[in-house]
Amino acid sequence: MDEVTLLGRRFAKPVEPDAFLQFVTALSETLTRNIAFGGVVRAAPSPELLTPLRDALVRASAPALKVSRAAGVVRADLEAADIRIVSAMLGAALHNAAPAERNGIARRTLTLVLDSVRAVR
Repeated sequence: MDEVTLLGRRFAKPVEPDAFLQFVTALSETLTRNIAFGGVVRAAPSPELLTPLRDALVRASAPALKVSRAAGVVRADLEAADIRIVSAMLGAALHNAAPAERNGIARRTLTLVLDSVRAVR
């Protein structure tokens, strides 16, 4: 929760059109740096235990998404709740990654995820 709270504070009042892309990048960096983050999510004995974390992540990403969607930078159909899918994509790629390849996998996953949320121009 602390990591998500920090992201929420950092992106509470975004103004740059690509704020959501920046948010996703920061989330990727957090997941890459904090190996325990993904482990906690995978180890939760029930989905209900993750509800507060998921809700906090949605709240943290919503302002950036609103700005980026209004600017036409991200897909028009992207919703705040989709951050759950985005974070799962970022984290899943790192699961069981060897330390030597972790950063490379994180960078490639981030590239693919950012491409998936960008608006087609």
